[in-house]
Amino acid sequence: MLSGVVQGHRPCQWLLRWKWSSNKSNRPLILSGSICYDATDLALAADLKKRSDIYAISALNRDVGTFDRMTDALHYHMYQMVVLANHAHFGGSNA
Repeated sequence: MLSGVVQGHRPCQWLLRWKWSSNKSNRPLILSGSICYDATDLALAADLKKRSDIYAISALNRDVGTFDRMTDALHYHMYQMVVLANHAHFGGSNA
């Protein structure tokens, strides 16, 4: 690891199953997520593309416009709902 260089770290990726219906024929929704820095890694999006239904991103970003465009791109790349929850001080949360 280089000193002073930010690097991604993903030792595991949680997939949470939510049983949204009492009907046994309906499969559970699968939710996964990451922090905003890791969401910029396209390998993560490619890994989750066919494994999750909703991708949630927690953020603390001043640059709202850039991350709005990033979530739009992830939505079309992953074919699923992408939720960005930004700090209330900066605004810019979207789904």
